[in-house]
Amino acid sequence: MIGLLVTLVTVLVLLAAACAVGLAVTVLPFVLGVDMAEKLGLSTTRWGAVSLGGIALALALAWEAVRLGLPLVVLPLAVLTWVGPGVLALLDASQVGLGGRQGAHER
Repeated sequence: MIGLLVTLVTVLVLLAAACAVGLAVTVLPFVLGVDMAEKLGLSTTRWGAVSLGGIALALALAWEAVRLGLPLVVLPLAVLTWVGPGVLALLDASQVGLGGRQGAHER
């Protein structure tokens, strides 16, 4: 009975860790990118799209790496999911040429 309980707890901990990693490379970069753009007064739509593009590209490349039998290549690809927030961290509010201007509905 104890062995079954230990197995169940182990599976649940591994599942929770997998969910946390999944959120860290999908949802968190998008939310952080949109939030940073809003705080800088830049276009949230543009930076949401940039964040989603980085996430989609990283997931597609990771899928292809796993399909080709190169699972160790997947870990560096997680960096691509943070492209949007990474670029936004380098911008300031005066760089509206690259960052885009917020629309009236976003102010």
